[in-house]
Amino acid sequence: MNGEVVGVNTAIFTQSNGYQGIGFAMPSNTVVQVYNDLISAGHKVTRGSIGIRFNQGLPSAVNRVYGFKNGVLVQMVQPGGPAEKAGLKAGDIIISVDGRPIKDGDDLVNEITSRHPGSTIRIGYLRDGKQGDASVTIGDLDKVFADAAARQSDNAPDDRADAGEAKLGLVVHDVPPATATKLHIAGVIVQSVRTGSFADLKGLEPGLLITRINRQPTGSKDQYDAVVSKIKTGDDVVFEVIDPHHPESGTNYLGGTLE
Repeated sequence: MNGEVVGVNTAIFTQSNGYQGIGFAMPSNTVVQVYNDLISAGHKVTRGSIGIRFNQGLPSAVNRVYGFKNGVLVQMVQPGGPAEKAGLKAGDIIISVDGRPIKDGDDLVNEITSRHPGSTIRIGYLRDGKQGDASVTIGDLDKVFADAAARQSDNAPDDRADAGEAKLGLVVHDVPPATATKLHIAGVIVQSVRTGSFADLKGLEPGLLITRINRQPTGSKDQYDAVVSKIKTGDDVVFEVIDPHHPESGTNYLGGTLE
C-alpha cells in the first residue's frame, strides 16, 4: 500500500466490546471530498445529479427483452433537468460514463454523486438498440428535483394549495375528462412527488392515478383534499393506485405509517 491511507474507520461490529470484530471504513477519497466541501465557502456537502429516476433489481426478463446485461434503464427524466437538456429520454439504457462501463444503479449513483455540480460528463446509452452518447452537465442533487417540483407546481392546472404537498409530498390534479371516460375510473393524477417524502418512499410516481386513500374515494381534487386534510402523523395511509397506461394490471396498494 506504500503507506498510503485508503480508508478511515467509521464503525466496528464486535461481540467482545473490544477491537476484535468486523470493521467498517469509508474510502479516503470520499473523506477528502467531504472535508473539502465542508471547509469551502459554502460549508456544505454537495452531491451531483443528472435528474433521472430508475428502478433497482429489475427482473432478468427486462434485461433480455431490452437487450442489455449491464447498465441502467431510465424510468423517468426530470423535466428541465440536466439529462433532459442533454437529450436523454425515458427508456434509454445508460451503459457508460466518460467511457467507463456502468454495471448497475449503485455504480451509476456513485459515479454521478461524486461529481461536482457544473462539471460535464459524457454518457453512453442505448436507445432502441442503437448506441449514442450525450454530454451532460452535472446539477446539484438538492436543487435539481426541488426546482423541477417548483416549476410543476407553478404550472398545475388547479391553483389551489395542494393539501397533500407538505404532508405527503404529493402534487395532484383532476383526471382529464378524456382519460376518465376512457378508463371509466374516477381519481386524481399524481403530477409530482417530492424526493425523500412519504409518497416517494412508498413508491408513488408521477402519472399514477389515485382512486382511494384509506378506502375513501378520491374521485376529484376536492375529495382528495378532504381526505388528506384528516390525515395526521402516526396514521396509517394506504393509497389505491392504477397505472393509466396499463389499467389491465388492476389496483395496486401502496402505503405505510406517516411519521
